[in-house]
Amino acid sequence: MTAETPSDGGHEAFLRDVALCVSTYRGRTPAMVWPEGEGTALARIGSRPADGGRVEEADELAADLGGLIGLPVSAGLRHLRAWHEEDESLCDRDVLLMPVRGSLNCRIWPCRTEKEPVPDGQDLRLRGGSVLYLPRGARYSTRTGRSAAVLLSFHLGGDG
Repeated sequence: MTAETPSDGGHEAFLRDVALCVSTYRGRTPAMVWPEGEGTALARIGSRPADGGRVEEADELAADLGGLIGLPVSAGLRHLRAWHEEDESLCDRDVLLMPVRGSLNCRIWPCRTEKEPVPDGQDLRLRGGSVLYLPRGARYSTRTGRSAAVLLSFHLGGDG
């Protein structure tokens, strides 16, 4: 991660890299990106101890991303305690996952069609600044380790 100030273009670089990931992989396959300017995005959202982040700034980042990709984008912040495990979830729309604080393990399963067998899952480690794109129809589960985490999610195409 690099330390940028909002005036140095880090915000725009972050949005550009995430938008490029979405435009490249949208509707096809999960993808991981380590966008330039992630330090600006993390600093903008922050992680106040009381609430784990600034919801207004996450909403603004979602609106900026939506303007760039031409879709409505909503944001959500989830506070995951240490040793927290979430069951498998199905993406009902395209989703971007980004740890704001801490890290977590994520198991993903690609989209499945009637003609394909259920593929084996893949385990990934998400750290602050990394962004995981999951297309609609993908499945995932998350698990934290000995530290709590704050997870920012962007839901493309509607409310999260």
